[in-house]
Amino acid sequence: MIDIIHSTTHVAGGLLLIAFGMLAAAGAIVLAGALLFEACKYFIKRGIIETYNVASVRYYMAVMVQLGRTGLLKHVEDARREPSHDNQ
Repeated sequence: MIDIIHSTTHVAGGLLLIAFGMLAAAGAIVLAGALLFEACKYFIKRGIIETYNVASVRYYMAVMVQLGRTGLLKHVEDARREPSHDNQ
């Protein structure tokens, strides 16, 4: 009887160790993903600012905000309504 209890506690302890190991591995994967995301965001932002000057970055951001407010489809429809200068 004692051997059964002893074996059961060993099995339960082993399962707990496996569960905590998997939890630690999942946490490490999530942490690595978050760090990779932040690194990509930092280097992309830094690359944009170094490639373009600050005024052009602000201009493009303002254009994107304006397109977001008015809607991209409305912008495309307005562009289609304008007469083409190529066929003159």
